[in-house]
Amino acid sequence: MDRANRGQVFDLLVNLGLDLVLTSDHEWCEYRELDGIAIHQLITGDGDDAVTTARFVWNGYRTIPSE
Repeated sequence: MDRANRGQVFDLLVNLGLDLVLTSDHEWCEYRELDGIAIHQLITGDGDDAVTTARFVWNGYRTIPSE
């Protein structure tokens, strides 16, 4: 699937009123068809077993870091 096809799939899910959870090592779901989505990037330390996340929000136009 190319970027246009993924956008069409997200448009279908929005029109059906469905919520979804995705996992990916590269997909941030920044598509104009989505009017909003929360993004959590996993972050690991150097040699540390701890894992945390950085939160971002796609608002339909751009990705914004969340505090």
